[in-house]
Amino acid sequence: MIVPQCRAQEMSNLVWSFAMLLWVGRRLVDVVKGHVVRGIQNFSSQGLANAIWSFSRLEVRNSPLLAAMAAASLDTAEEFSTQEISITAWSFAALDYPEKPLLDGLAARARAAAPQFSAQGVANILWAYAKLLWQQQPLITAMSDTSRVMMAQFSARGLANTARAIAKFSLDDVPLMQGISM
Repeated sequence: MIVPQCRAQEMSNLVWSFAMLLWVGRRLVDVVKGHVVRGIQNFSSQGLANAIWSFSRLEVRNSPLLAAMAAASLDTAEEFSTQEISITAWSFAALDYPEKPLLDGLAARARAAAPQFSAQGVANILWAYAKLLWQQQPLITAMSDTSRVMMAQFSARGLANTARAIAKFSLDDVPLMQGISM
């Protein structure tokens, strides 16, 4: 089997490929999980975010794997791009894995970079925190403010997810909700 010879980037690409094909060969996924956990410190921020997304897409809920990826993400959060922040938050939420230190760290990083997020990134962040019922008021406010500025860039799904998240957090953002309803 070629997996033991893979470097971090190759492992990330391999897992991403499985996810794109929705191919869940249990034996291979088990082997890959082990190698990811052992080599997680060698992943780039993009490779890490892609691997997390891939395992969430494959619905792999393995506690040691998720714990290792959460710890590595927290250690790497300052290096994350806005896309990597939103992908990581979305992926852990999709797996119903509310890791407090990670979510708080991602929230701080996202809040600081809020104006740089894409519309999809904003929607993903809001969806993730709403799904996990993770009340991060400064983050929610920053993302709400960013949403108002880029309203025309949202897809219909992005607007729906943003409105749902704002409603779940009971945020009374009249200008945002008026903008979504137009």
